[in-house]
Amino acid sequence: MQWTTDVHRLVLPNGLTALVRRDASAPVVATVTHVRAGYFDEPDDWVGIAHVLEHMFFKGTARRGPGAIARETQTVGGYINAGTIYDKTVYYTVLPAAAAGLAQALDIQADALMHAALDPDELRRELEVIIQEAKRKLDSPRAVASETLFELLFCEHRMRRWRIGTEDGLRRLTHGDVREYYESRYTPDRVIVGLVGDLDPDRALHMIADTYGAWALPPAAVEGSPPEPDHRRPAFRVLRGDVERPLASIGWRTVARPRVAAVSASAGTRPGRERHGIALHAHGSRRLRHRSRGGAGSGGGRGRTGRGAHRASRRRGPNGCRAAARPRTAPDGLVPAHGVDGRTGDRSVRGGGAG
Repeated sequence: MQWTTDVHRLVLPNGLTALVRRDASAPVVATVTHVRAGYFDEPDDWVGIAHVLEHMFFKGTARRGPGAIARETQTVGGYINAGTIYDKTVYYTVLPAAAAGLAQALDIQADALMHAALDPDELRRELEVIIQEAKRKLDSPRAVASETLFELLFCEHRMRRWRIGTEDGLRRLTHGDVREYYESRYTPDRVIVGLVGDLDPDRALHMIADTYGAWALPPAAVEGSPPEPDHRRPAFRVLRGDVERPLASIGWRTVARPRVAAVSASAGTRPGRERHGIALHAHGSRRLRHRSRGGAGSGGGRGRTGRGAHRASRRRGPNGCRAAARPRTAPDGLVPAHGVDGRTGDRSVRGGGAG
C-alpha cells in the first residue's frame, strides 16, 4: 500500500495545505500539524529557538492558560506531543474517532498554532528546562559523537551546529527573539495539517477550512541556510574521556538535495583500555544545498524577517570553517586527543570540549 493512496488534498487561499486520509483499521483519529520551522530555519544568533518554540506551544493562549492544552486533550481521551528536527516542527494528537473529539482537537491545535501566548515568565521557566535537556545530551557519548561529526562535515551549512543549542546561546535568547521567530516562521504558507483515521474525508476537509481559513498572516522573508562549498578533504577528530566503550562515527555528504541531512553511520569498535575514545571521520562528496521554500532568498530587505535572519556569524575556526557554537563541557571530561584533531594537514588541538 502506498501512503499517498486515497489522500485528499486541499490548499487554502492563505497557503495552508490540508491532507486527509481515511483509515478505518482502528477507531482513532490522528491530527498532525507540520510547521516548516526547524533547526535549518534558525540563524546563528538563534540556534535552538525552534525547539524552544515547540515547548512554548503548550504554554497557553489567550483562551487557554498553561497546562490547559494538555488537559483538554486528555478530557476527550487523547494524547498530545511534539518534536523538532532539521526541517520542521511537528505537533500531533491521537484520540478516539468521535466527531466532538476531532473538532476539539482541531480547535486546540489551531488555537496554539495561531495564538501562542509566549508569556515571558513561562518562557524563562521553560528555558531552564531546555538547558537541562541540552546538558543531558552532553552525558551521551553517542550524541556528542554525532554532533561533532556534523561539525566536521560542514563548514557553512547549518547542519554544523549543536542543534538543540548551547547553554550560553539559550540564555541569550529573549522574549523578543522568540516572538519574532514565531511571527516569521509560523505562517499558513509554511503549515501542513494532516488528518488520518476513522473519519469522513470530505467533512474533515471542511473542518480544516473552517478552522484555519481566517488565518491571514502573510508570508515572511526567511533566509535559508547558506550552501555548503564543494570541499572534499577528509577530516577527523579523536576525543578521549571516561566512556565505557570505544565509538567510531563515520559520515559523508551526499548528493545535492534540498533539506536533506547528511548520511552518517556509527559502529562500536573492539574493547580496549579503560579510558576509551571516540573517533570521527568525515569525507566530503557532492555539494549540499539548502534553500528556504516560500520565502525570500538572501535579500537585504528587513520587513518581517526576524531580527537574526541576515546576521549570520562569520567567525572562522582554525581550519577556515565558520566557527559553530559549542558546549563548554563534554561528558566525563571528553576532550580532543592531542595531535589528532582537525582536517587533513591540520593537526592542531582546538580548545574547549566536544561539539
